[in-house]
Amino acid sequence: PPPRNVEEVKAMLESTEKGGVATVFTTA
Repeated sequence: PPPRNVEEVKAMLESTEKGGVATVFTTA
């Protein structure tokens, strides 16, 4: 599912930098 707001996009980008793509799928 697409991010609901800008803050979620920022958090997603940060999580991808730190933990890789796996974190995005976990939080999505």
